[in-house]
Amino acid sequence: MRRATGPLLLLLLTACGGGSGGGAGNTTPSSAVSIVDGASGAAVTTGAANARPGDTITVERAGYLRRDTLRKQAFEQARALAKAERYRLLNEPGEAESICLDALEIEPDNQEALAMLLLAQTDQFGDQTSTSVVDAWKTVERLRDAYERAYYTGILYERRAKAQLAHRTPGCGPRAYEWLREAMSWYEKAEALRPPTNDDPLLRWNACARLIMRDRHLVPVTEERGEPLLLE
Repeated sequence: MRRATGPLLLLLLTACGGGSGGGAGNTTPSSAVSIVDGASGAAVTTGAANARPGDTITVERAGYLRRDTLRKQAFEQARALAKAERYRLLNEPGEAESICLDALEIEPDNQEALAMLLLAQTDQFGDQTSTSVVDAWKTVERLRDAYERAYYTGILYERRAKAQLAHRTPGCGPRAYEWLREAMSWYEKAEALRPPTNDDPLLRWNACARLIMRDRHLVPVTEERGEPLLLE
């Protein structure tokens, strides 16, 4: 597990003892890694990435176990989200996602944080081991504004299509095509709801259309034809 650094992060790691006993900072040699609930002390099966403030995590460092606690601290939301955006630009969407989750621990209905979280999750669609698609659907449902929901649903479909194309697996073209068409449909819905000076849905619709015209793999699913009739 990575140690959180910098004043903008909500979850900070603080040493709280080692092994099954002893004082703060003690360590016990071991080759196992486990996570225990901070309140009950019971073992949990979720990964460290799903830990929440108050959970105690036992992590392995150089063959030693050390128990750390995720702690909640207040921070300035705007600066934290600006840092999340920088992580996205540095192609580190996992770090950006973590910061957004921290912000949402403080203010669960922060719409700006939810939008940034969704973008960070869609950035990870190309990772075959990621659960970001399921997480992204949950995030988009939390957006209150009808325009935002329509626009970011389009983003979700578009980025999923592009991730599918990037892997170039057999048959990826028709599926990616359907997702792009779905994205364009959602951008059309967003266009009808957009503020007068917001052209984002139009720009994204055009980007999808140009991608379909440019990539020969992007074709509709063809229906299987039956055997041709033989003329006597």
